[in-house]
Amino acid sequence: MYWALVSESARLRRTMALWSELPTKLIVKRQTVQPPIITVWRELAAEGFEQQIDLLLTALLSQDRGKSMRRFGRQAGRCLKPALKKFFKASEADLSSDEQLHALRIRSKSLRYTMEIVAVAFDPDFREKLYPQISLFQDLMGAVNDRARATTLFRNWLAMSSDAEQRAFLAGLSLAEAQAQEDLRRGFLAVWTPQTVVNLRRQFRLYTGLP
Repeated sequence: MYWALVSESARLRRTMALWSELPTKLIVKRQTVQPPIITVWRELAAEGFEQQIDLLLTALLSQDRGKSMRRFGRQAGRCLKPALKKFFKASEADLSSDEQLHALRIRSKSLRYTMEIVAVAFDPDFREKLYPQISLFQDLMGAVNDRARATTLFRNWLAMSSDAEQRAFLAGLSLAEAQAQEDLRRGFLAVWTPQTVVNLRRQFRLYTGLP
């Protein structure tokens, strides 16, 4: 009994030691996957996004409230178009690919933030019906992406490890993450269908005029 307790205690200490290594490695890994987000920011800057926001604010500050809202509404639709075009372009890719799904997630994030800025210019359906749909799809894709990154991370560590116990630990983690990723991807693709894209285009057309 005594030796069984000693053995179990040693095993738990080794497991805790393995877990303690993860935070530092995750921080380093996170820093390496941020370039796509930086790319989106640079694209927005190149398109004069800040200047567009200035125009929106100028419209809001107009003394003639009725005229102000009309101007704001017209400008809001123009601001929404670039993010929307890139979102639908990314949606045409093969989303069974981790890279393409991640690209669509980045585009949905850009679209979502743009929608938050211009939502006040549109009717309640824009905020209460359309925006929640984009938020949901982004969250679902984010969950898939998180699992994909974790799977890759654990597999890379597994390939570099020479410790048998650590390898067994990492192999178990990578298998669990890979299964979770596949389950989440199937869930996303069950709701993200060609008809879903058609419906989104139809709803956005009311605010932008895009086909």
